[in-house]
Amino acid sequence: MKDIILHILTRFGAEIIESRFSETNASILCRVNEKEEPHWQGFVAETLKRLEKEKGWDAHICKRYMWRDGKLFYAWCLLLAVETVKEWDLLIAALRGEEVQAKPLTQKIPFVAPLPPLPQDQKTKGALGNP
Repeated sequence: MKDIILHILTRFGAEIIESRFSETNASILCRVNEKEEPHWQGFVAETLKRLEKEKGWDAHICKRYMWRDGKLFYAWCLLLAVETVKEWDLLIAALRGEEVQAKPLTQKIPFVAPLPPLPQDQKTKGALGNP
């Protein structure tokens, strides 16, 4: 499931910086280069539109801003949650753009805590780009 979700995101221009998955939650931090931004925003818009009409899963997608070395950087943060493990298939289908029929939620789905701050090492320093 994890590999499938990360693959879908990279198809839409995301470069994964960090990800965490549990049985019913996923937290993903990624960057998108300027050239891929329109493609990525189309994916985000479609995902959020689907969320309005499809149930069984929930998503929070935002830009996470960070201040480092006197500069402002951001990365995209995705928090994905499903009510039960069975709903991962529905969420994956929705991310792929497939039509799905999900059951109504029986309760609010809790998200895991947001990702911790990125380590300040040479690999991630500047990798977030987009000052």
